[in-house]
Amino acid sequence: MLVFLIGMMGSGKTTVGQYLASRLSIPFYDTDYLIEKATGETVSSLFESHGEAFFRGLEAQLMNQWSMDEGVVATGGGLPYYSGLMERLNTLGITVYLDCPVEVLVSRLQGTSNRPLLANDATEINTKLASILSTRENIYQKSQWCVDASKDARSVAEGILTLLKSRNQPT
Repeated sequence: MLVFLIGMMGSGKTTVGQYLASRLSIPFYDTDYLIEKATGETVSSLFESHGEAFFRGLEAQLMNQWSMDEGVVATGGGLPYYSGLMERLNTLGITVYLDCPVEVLVSRLQGTSNRPLLANDATEINTKLASILSTRENIYQKSQWCVDASKDARSVAEGILTLLKSRNQPT
């Protein structure tokens, strides 16, 4: 089983993903971490030194060469939006949109310094997040499942587990 967690920065993809993978006893992958490991640079430094388009190209390359058939994958927030990758994710596995209101995202992200798209907008984080979400949400909603990610990570992961179990029940 391959499960892709999709959503905005701060929606809990990594935390939910780690818990979900642990409960399913399958590997956890974070696309940002995989790119950092491959390049030897942080996501922030890749954005700063090469630009967003370069980073999105790395994401596309990673997903177009994806070979794992088991695991929980936390995608970068912009990954599904670029290069037709949402369609690719839907063919590779189960896609789950972690839907989270902007107000919750703001409360989770205030004070973080490792978010390249927020680096220049710390004082207007709410406006910036709302703008990014309005651009990406129509793509996120192409996920096979949508879950409320405003709750704590464990509750969100347990909700996804319930969906996975119901999917595997005979009808």
